[in-house]
Amino acid sequence: MMAQAQVLSVAVGVVLTVPMEVLERHTAASPDVVGEELAWAVDAFSRRQHLGYYPPLDYCEDMEAVSEDLLDAAHNIAWLSRELVREEVGQRLSQAFTGVGLEVMQCTAFTMPRVRWNAPNAMVALARHFTPDSVRVGLTVGLKAEAPPPAELRDHIRQLLWRWLGDSFATVDVTSSRVV
Repeated sequence: MMAQAQVLSVAVGVVLTVPMEVLERHTAASPDVVGEELAWAVDAFSRRQHLGYYPPLDYCEDMEAVSEDLLDAAHNIAWLSRELVREEVGQRLSQAFTGVGLEVMQCTAFTMPRVRWNAPNAMVALARHFTPDSVRVGLTVGLKAEAPPPAELRDHIRQLLWRWLGDSFATVDVTSSRVV
């Protein structure tokens, strides 16, 4: 009697960065310029308010600290980034895994910056953070039973994702993986 292959369900966290040339073909505003302008606006607001930290864009939007046009550009580029990620992940990973489920997607420009005021090159890091070209993705993939032991799972997933997504994205950064 032949044993049936078991499929492991693996939850994966990954940050994917859409190449700048791809975004620039589809948008009127340069994502880099939008990121830089957002960084300067958030820095000025943060210092005026004596916050001691750089707040996320949603907070700045609520406080009307950033121009509406600049926020619209960021939202539009972020939407495009998410759509490109959704399309590429769906098409490419369905060939690599037995099943792919997109659980959550968020443009990292709209998360809390991990940049401190006094950090070297803080404005460069803040502009990089606010550039709406990176998307944090939570997904569940089906992996055949011959998957590596848990200690090697993250490296195995990283290699598979790089193999299948590396030519579509500027960066592929696996942040977590675990069997569910």
